[in-house]
Amino acid sequence: MASDTNLLKATTDKVVLIGDVGVGKTSIFTRFKSNEFDESSKGHNPKEDKFTKMWKPSGGSEVSITLFDTAGIERHMSTIPPTYFRSAKAVILVYSITDAETFDSLSNWIENAVSAMGVGTGGLVKVLVGNKVDLDSDRQVDRNRAEEFAKNVDINSKFVLETSAKTNKGIDDLFNLVAMEIAPSVKQSPKGGAPKTEKSKCCSQT
Repeated sequence: MASDTNLLKATTDKVVLIGDVGVGKTSIFTRFKSNEFDESSKGHNPKEDKFTKMWKPSGGSEVSITLFDTAGIERHMSTIPPTYFRSAKAVILVYSITDAETFDSLSNWIENAVSAMGVGTGGLVKVLVGNKVDLDSDRQVDRNRAEEFAKNVDINSKFVLETSAKTNKGIDDLFNLVAMEIAPSVKQSPKGGAPKTEKSKCCSQT
């Protein structure tokens, strides 16, 4: 469940949305930001956007997530600056279940993200999201195909989700999953000393 507070912690975890234009990334971003669905977002002016919010999943630690949205600049993949990807703790790969072409382009998106980040992507959380399940009658990409793709690019099946930004289906599940994976957990020192902070191991990518 999301916290209503919008105060920043000393540190925040960067999460980026990537995928083809028209798959609903900005609608997911708006759900995260204000829990609204804005039909007018389809005609927004292309510009990178970001929003920071405290998110506390059920049974997990509260984490400050800064979500980045390409917001239209992805019309030409090469125009996205490498800085968009750098320092990200998680990447949310979005495609539309109603458009197979947006699914087929995901390999290029992953390649570009990893290339921009350079070294140190071993701990990167990757989540595969099929959006627009409210249009299931127009589905072109089934769940099995998504899971097979995830397996080929080393994404754990736990990180394969389907959502509808329009109806809000699966949106909380998406950010609960991300928050649980990147939130620090507290463990007691073996010698009874001060607690140690570690990254959560709840949802291993391997």
